[in-house]
Parts: sequence; structure tokens; C-alpha cells
Amino acid sequence: MLALTLLLACRCVSWPPAPVALEEVVTGLDRPTGAAVLPGGDLLVTEQPGRVVRVHDGRASPVLDMQDQVFNFFLEQGLWGITLHPDFAENRRLYLTWRAPHGFTLGEFTLAGDAVTQRRILLQIPWPAGYHHAGHVAFGPDGYLYVAVGSGESALDEDGRQPVAEANPKQLRGTILRLDVDKPGGRKAYAVPPDNPFVDDPAGREEIWAYGLRNPWRFSFDPGGRLLVGDVGERGGEEINAVRRGGNYGWPEAEASACRSESPRCEERLASGALLGPLYTYGRTSEDRLIPGRSSERVGGSSVVGGYVYRGDALAGLRGRYVFGDFVSGHIWAARETRQGWQVVTLLETERLLSSFVEGPDGELLVLDWEAGSVLRLTDAAVSSR
Repeated sequence: MLALTLLLACRCVSWPPAPVALEEVVTGLDRPTGAAVLPGGDLLVTEQPGRVVRVHDGRASPVLDMQDQVFNFFLEQGLWGITLHPDFAENRRLYLTWRAPHGFTLGEFTLAGDAVTQRRILLQIPWPAGYHHAGHVAFGPDGYLYVAVGSGESALDEDGRQPVAEANPKQLRGTILRLDVDKPGGRKAYAVPPDNPFVDDPAGREEIWAYGLRNPWRFSFDPGGRLLVGDVGERGGEEINAVRRGGNYGWPEAEASACRSESPRCEERLASGALLGPLYTYGRTSEDRLIPGRSSERVGGSSVVGGYVYRGDALAGLRGRYVFGDFVSGHIWAARETRQGWQVVTLLETERLLSSFVEGPDGELLVLDWEAGSVLRLTDAAVSSR
């Protein structure tokens, strides 16, 4: 049964929420892709070309330059994700994901003073293409590390679409992984939690928590521990999924609760719940927008950026609502969950290329503008305009 976490959390909150604004925190960054908030309030921000910078009082200074390790010749390559270990205050460990020349890479690092140093490579996945890597990484409430891995398709059909097939849990692409990075794993640099769905099951890889995802760029955990994943679509639509243990979310057999396959088996699997549909989906727009890094083509459509259930105090009308956005359109939305489904309203229509949302320890939200190279704070529009 679908938990109505957001509904129960929001009974006393007005709807729709009051207008919000974006307030600049820092600018001058080089294509920021992700960030983590340090104890004390400083930010560590990943820049796509392969640097990590520390932001203090509105000024950014480099703490790691790994451009020699990062493959960054296309829009979707580069340095993507960052998260702090739950015991960061004691062990100073953090985790990064990036595209190395050979493929998807997950590494463990430490922050000492004003320098980040690499401790070890945890995972490397050979990559057949230059795109659809995903790359988000975060610790769950269970203390395990969750890693979003894109599908990385390389072949196209004659009509330019990705081929139709059933999701394959015997490969690590197109998945959410769940790893124990605090224990050795024999020949691996990590251990596998014993309750992962494919432990001792030859049908799938033991690292996998869920599969059948296309490009799950950003995810988060809601206050009830539910894993909410924004999965970028191909043509059928953008998805927000409630990802659960062992779930198959359809790609490339299905997209946005609709079959891409002409086989009756796909419809049967959707009807039975063997293929899980999204909590919410929205159509891809027809409006063209020129995206830097793709100067040879006009890019239509959208690219969902999964966000967070707002838990802060500055925006009381947003408390308990899921805030998310879109890289291409620049829109930011808020969603509330009801027994009839999600109700979504537009918070802001911007011209920004939104690469990520960031949650601070106080529950307040930041937004990264990839094109402008800035970090912005989500604020009350009435307060911001004074």
C-alpha cells in the first residue's frame, strides 16, 4: 500500500503555497552539478569539468582538482555527484561519482583542512556510450550508500529510439545500487547489505536495490524513509518514482506507465505490478531551447531534476511538499500527495538550467544553476522583495 507520507505531514499547511524566489549564494562556478553542506554551513560543490570547490561566505576556493581523471567531452559526462558520510564529523569521508575514460566511477575521499584527497576507488562500470550515466549518490536512513546508475544505451533503432527489451538485473546499468562502504567485501571494496533483493539470487546482481530505470539523475529520501527518484524520460514523459526493494520500473520495456514494447506480455506485466509505474509523470514539452554543449542542435523536451520534501522553517507553506524541477524548462514545482494522486503547482518559471537541488541540515533548499555557474537559495518572495 502506498504510504501517504506527504499527505499526513501536510494537513495544516496551506495550498497552494505562497510565492517563492531565488536568492544568490555564490556565483562564478564552472557548471556546478552537485553539492553537500558541511557542518558549520560551508558548501562543497562539484564542478562538471572535475573540480570540487568549497564555498565560504559567498567565495569559492578549490579543494580538489581531478580533471586529469574525469572524461568531460560531452554534456552528460564529467563529475556528477557528492555526498558526506553519516559520520563525516568524525571520519571526514565523502563520496564522488564521475565519468572516467573507461566508464562510471565511484570513489571515496577525505577532507582534511582545505584539501580533499582520494582514498580509494569503490566501483567502476564499463560504459558503452557517452550519455545517460545518472550519478547521484546519497546515504539512506539505514546508513547504506545508494548510487544512481543510468542505462547508458549506445544503440538506436532506425527511428532514433532506444531498442525495446526487458530490464536486465544481471547488469549494473539502469539501477539504484545499495552498498555497505563501511565493511570490506572480499574481492570488492564494499560489502553488500544482506537484505538486498538479489543476494543469493542468480537472477540479478547483488548490489542492485531496484532496476528498470533510464537516467535517474537525482533522488532523495522523504521523512518516512521512502526513496523518491526523478528519472529522465525518452519520449513518453518525465517520471517521479517511489523506488522500493527489488522493484522493476520498466525501462526500456515501458516508460511513464505505457508500454514501448508491442508484446502483450508488457501490458500484462504492467497490469500485474511486475512493472512499476511512476508516482507522477509529466509530458515532454515541444518548446526548443538551445543547451550549451549541444550547439549543433535545438533541444526540445524536458529533463526532470528530482528534489526533496521540504523540511525547513523559512517557507512554512512548503513544509512537507515535494519540490522538484526541470533542467531544460527551468521550472520549479511543488507537489502534495493525496489519495487521488499528486497535485502539482508551479513555484517558479525561470530561464535557468537547473542541475540539482541541495538540502541543508536545517531542511532549507538550494538550487544549482549549471549555465550561470551559481548556487541559489529558495526563499520567501515577500521577504526577498523587501
